[in-house]
Amino acid sequence: MDPDARLLQKRGTSIVGYNGQIAVDDQAKLIVAVDLVQDGNDTQQLVPMMTQAQAVTGSEGLVGLADAGYANGEHLKVCEEMGMEMYVPLPKQAAQKGLDGRFGRDDFHDDEEADSYRCPAGQTLVHGGGIEHAKGKRYLVYRSRAKVCGVCPLKEQCVSPSKTYRRLKRWEHEAVMERHRQRMAEGDGVMRRRGSVVEHPFGTLKSWAGIHYFLMRGLAKCRGELNLMTLCYHFKRMLTAVNVPTFIAYCQARMVGSRGSCVMISGVVCIVRVFRSKRA
Repeated sequence: MDPDARLLQKRGTSIVGYNGQIAVDDQAKLIVAVDLVQDGNDTQQLVPMMTQAQAVTGSEGLVGLADAGYANGEHLKVCEEMGMEMYVPLPKQAAQKGLDGRFGRDDFHDDEEADSYRCPAGQTLVHGGGIEHAKGKRYLVYRSRAKVCGVCPLKEQCVSPSKTYRRLKRWEHEAVMERHRQRMAEGDGVMRRRGSVVEHPFGTLKSWAGIHYFLMRGLAKCRGELNLMTLCYHFKRMLTAVNVPTFIAYCQARMVGSRGSCVMISGVVCIVRVFRSKRA
């Protein structure tokens, strides 16, 4: 058994292994970032992978596409601060829907200038309910006035039977998520690029791994195996792109001190995708 391997969930099945990550350039189809982690999900991997991709490519303003498993408000905030344009679908549960058919937060209009919300009946919820902390995040609390809700014709659709007023929580950096939702809405079809770019190298690595298995044991050794596979993938990709005689000529030119020619990576779009191995 591998003492570093962890129990992971994949398509409803429990397997013992590692969670692999790759970021792929959308033009050269080269893997620009790779890592192997023990995390059972991908929610903490967006910033590490995008940071590594930026360091490798030296590109500013990367555009990153990742699946919904990477959705994390804090990570999207960091990527935005780094000047990256991210496209990550938000899970359905991220929608602020109400319980028992009542209005959810998505039914309330946010007035950022006034630091308030307007309910479906047109009344105002002000930031006067204090501050709460949950899962490492800081939330601002907004609430309505009980005497206003008491005579509202929409009360049964809005206020819980056990309450006399409506209360909403807002993450202190919710504006980041609102900009992200807007970008996702305007970028219709952009996510189709993710699968077409990442599936080729991802599928190739899985094939080389031998039906998803690593041959080594231990996180460090399995990382080395994945990195070696990535290096081999790059060699095969580059030999296909520039052909063998050109590559030999380039190496010979470098040996005699000539600059030769090289293939540059530009216009990078990083696609983050999971790579798993189930052998323990």
